[in-house]
Amino acid sequence: MTPDEEKKKKSITIVGKNQAREGYVFMYSGPMPECKACKVKNICFCLSPGQTYKVTGVRDKTHACDVFSEGGQVVEVDISPSTIAIDGKKAIKGSVVTLKETKCKRIACPHYKACTMIGSKKGDKMKIVSVGEKVDCPEGRVAVDAFPAE
Repeated sequence: MTPDEEKKKKSITIVGKNQAREGYVFMYSGPMPECKACKVKNICFCLSPGQTYKVTGVRDKTHACDVFSEGGQVVEVDISPSTIAIDGKKAIKGSVVTLKETKCKRIACPHYKACTMIGSKKGDKMKIVSVGEKVDCPEGRVAVDAFPAE
């Protein structure tokens, strides 16, 4: 599936009213314990844990929500590419890479999230859609935007 086809796969979900704006990007971490008794929980559970999403439309419908103190707003979302940092030799647009575990201990580094690929796990396959700049890293990593490969 091409990135354009991937983007066309719209989903509906609920975000907090404060996050309900076009362009807001978030990573879905999975069902939360507070969602167990929710009557509309399936609207949120259709997303893939660890995947990044971008709000592309805001609907008028709101719901009470135990996760968001201000309540939940129904939104349309598209899958958004994840930014990851990989070995520069493998950073080729259009290629598919298999993620490996990164054991970086530089938690204060601005690239820590991309290098440790928070939201992804060892063995995930990602298709690179754009290659960014080399990050300031002794490992020679390069930032790339990637979608999950099928």
